[in-house]
Amino acid sequence: MMRQMRDLTKPIMILVAISFTGLMVFTWGMDITGQSSGGTGEIGRVNGESVMYDAYMASYRNLYDQIQRSQELPVTSQQNKEIEDAAFDEVVNQLLIRQELRRRGIGVTDQEISRAAQLSPPADLRPQFTSVETGQFDMTGYQTFLATLPPDQLMLLEAYYRDVIPRGKLLRQVSSGIYLSDAELWQRFRDQNEQVNVRFVALNPATRYEDTDFEISDADIRAYYRANQEEFEIPARASVKVVVLDKTPTVADSTAAGETATALRQEILDGADFAEVAQRESTDEGSAQLGGDLGVFPAAWWAPSTARSSRRRSTPYSSQSAPRSATTSSRFRTAGVQTAFRLVIS
Repeated sequence: MMRQMRDLTKPIMILVAISFTGLMVFTWGMDITGQSSGGTGEIGRVNGESVMYDAYMASYRNLYDQIQRSQELPVTSQQNKEIEDAAFDEVVNQLLIRQELRRRGIGVTDQEISRAAQLSPPADLRPQFTSVETGQFDMTGYQTFLATLPPDQLMLLEAYYRDVIPRGKLLRQVSSGIYLSDAELWQRFRDQNEQVNVRFVALNPATRYEDTDFEISDADIRAYYRANQEEFEIPARASVKVVVLDKTPTVADSTAAGETATALRQEILDGADFAEVAQRESTDEGSAQLGGDLGVFPAAWWAPSTARSSRRRSTPYSSQSAPRSATTSSRFRTAGVQTAFRLVIS
């Protein structure tokens, strides 16, 4: 058995070698059309124009190298998938830009390339000729460097400007009709640059706490009251007492009512008790029983003439200053009675 296996070793090794070679040539090196998968080929179309595999691979390698240089760990499979998508998007975008440049007839002349090369160095070269101390660009040194470049590097520089300058023209054409106000620019700047430091305490509104769980000193209460007195302020109020004479006045009645009111006023001024006079003389049963007292309420409830005749005050809120209910009579609206009322409380 062992001898037979030794005799078959050589044919088996040859078969394995042939199979491995075929795998590399037909599976890894070529697709089913016979074209090498690593060579040039069409991988898509944009508006009828081919997206070439070589352009895609060049973009892919450039992005891959950038990611790898920016991190110490190897590129992950997820990152590689993102790089592949980004590379394809970049190739398609480049193709769309070239199509738009052709559609608009945008090109570049040799004079534009020469002037740009002398006055607008590529971004990759600017740091080499920029002073670290002053931050100024050494234009003379750059132009001297430009004059000493070999032909092959000058061709690369020319290709760079032939690609960049038309793009700049296209960008200016596209953005020429765009206008942003100062407010929009300022808001955009704030959105991109402003930062805030936020601290918060999460509270559940459904959770209830007892007042006894929190200790608040009298000093804290007084300090809060002094700092927030507007929260405790009550609008101006008036304390009003009234005598209602149940009469629709004529001129004579108004005169008689005025005389009665004057006499009652004088009686009160001479020392008579207002409540007793109101109980005796008032025809308003509600207020008469209370000695003419209507309670305390905002001065705005009364007509301006009445409010001016009353005593006003504005005090911080307390339980004793809550208004009491007031009883009035529609008969009080007559002109003569209002005149008498003003005479009484003046």
